[in-house]
Amino acid sequence: MRLLSSVGCSVSYAVLMVAFSGSAFAADPDAQAKQIQDLMNTVQSQTNALQNQQKQIDQLINQLKDVQDKSTAGAAASSAAVTVPNPTPPAGVPSFYSDAGSFLIPGTKTTMKVGGFAKLDVSYDLNAGIGEPGSQSLGINSAAIATGKNGFSLPGTQAAHQIDRYQMSARTSRIALQTNTPTELGNVKFFLEGDFQGGGTGNQSSSNSAPFRFRQAYGTLGNWTLGETFTLWQDRATLPGSWDISSGAGMEGGKRTPVIQYRLDLDPEQKNQISFGLENPVNDFQGADTETFSTATYTMPTNNVTKAPDYLMRFAHNWSGGRVYATTLLRYLEVNDAGSIDPAYALTGKNMTVHGSALGWGLNLGGKLYTGVGHKNNNVVYRLIGGQGISSYINAGNAFSAVINRTGSLNTVPVAGYTVAYQHWFSDQWQANAIFGQQHVWNPNTLLGPTLTQGLQKNLSELDINAVWFPYPWVQMGPSYYYAATDVVKGYNLTGVPGTTRLTSGTAAHDHRFMYSTIIGF
Repeated sequence: MRLLSSVGCSVSYAVLMVAFSGSAFAADPDAQAKQIQDLMNTVQSQTNALQNQQKQIDQLINQLKDVQDKSTAGAAASSAAVTVPNPTPPAGVPSFYSDAGSFLIPGTKTTMKVGGFAKLDVSYDLNAGIGEPGSQSLGINSAAIATGKNGFSLPGTQAAHQIDRYQMSARTSRIALQTNTPTELGNVKFFLEGDFQGGGTGNQSSSNSAPFRFRQAYGTLGNWTLGETFTLWQDRATLPGSWDISSGAGMEGGKRTPVIQYRLDLDPEQKNQISFGLENPVNDFQGADTETFSTATYTMPTNNVTKAPDYLMRFAHNWSGGRVYATTLLRYLEVNDAGSIDPAYALTGKNMTVHGSALGWGLNLGGKLYTGVGHKNNNVVYRLIGGQGISSYINAGNAFSAVINRTGSLNTVPVAGYTVAYQHWFSDQWQANAIFGQQHVWNPNTLLGPTLTQGLQKNLSELDINAVWFPYPWVQMGPSYYYAATDVVKGYNLTGVPGTTRLTSGTAAHDHRFMYSTIIGF
């Protein structure tokens, strides 16, 4: 900007020289002196004007510099604080939640992002029956079995003969769509996601068909979230890294449900937050029937009623060293007399009509702490969960949230679990994870008939060791090993069951799985 003054002075000097040498000057010396003085006054006036303009420009530059310095300082302070991470899936599953890679839809203010990945899981089970690869915990946490397909193979059962199984699956592949529209009320975001683990027809003999399944569909406006997504009970920002798409033992279940959620930021840096949630209620007590989905009609439950949503609240504190949180849960369960309870669940040997209710509650404490040793992302994750009547919110296998007693009342079932995990980054492209969890269900044996206690899970322990390599963006691969052990309330009565080696099964079993997974996405 100083160049502007120099140019102005040079121009004025040139005008003055022309004036001296030109023929426009008068012959009279006094007149020439007056003309020269007038020109000098003009040049001085122009110089003063240019100097004033230069001062204004310098002031504007200084103001802009102050704004830039403040903005830079604010950005640095913001980056120094750990804000709430977007709800990303565990390591081994790409994230679609950022806006990177979005494009503007022509003629609108809306940006759109399309993403997806093909995930191939190759597994080898030493003890078969723990489910399809890629959804390991859902199989491991199912009931122990005598003749079924998925679950722990208790000693002496027919399923115990099914060992050493090799499988390949790509059903956990996903596709997702996200939009972002700025409005006077804030950004409006929409997210839709599905995979190929839907129910219905499918086989491995020819086409390996797999129905497309709805996973998530929700919108956000500011701090509001409405639609179907993961429950507030699961803190997605502190999940341990795993190739398993569901949660392990001692963890919150990866439940997706219709929600109304709101997050209150207690400070601009989002260090302290309180989140509230109203979620779809489901009666999962002993003997409850369920409402079925259909495009044309639906079937109402005949022996239970939902009168209130599930209520959740979470407090989270974020800082440069990690994140800690505490989540509470309150739910209402009710059995009514609109339909009779099956004798197997009524425990009286005959149909009975009952009417009872119970309150379920839960507490979930956990966090993610960066070690500060080695790679900046090295961290420890932990969980401690407990409550009554919350089996649908944890990986409790086939446990009930409540049990109908002999008088027709509901008794809630206590559950508890814990998880610890360590994630080590060897470089920005290599990480390894070690995860261990345990959980216990205090099944009220005196309230359950002999048929219901068979194979009903009591204790579960699980170990997950895995590695993830990121050779390129959206390309991930690595091995994993899973070990799980369970104790059940009572072994199966194997009298008359073909293929069994004794009359009663054992009450403890374990499983091993070796798996290699690959993700290629966009």
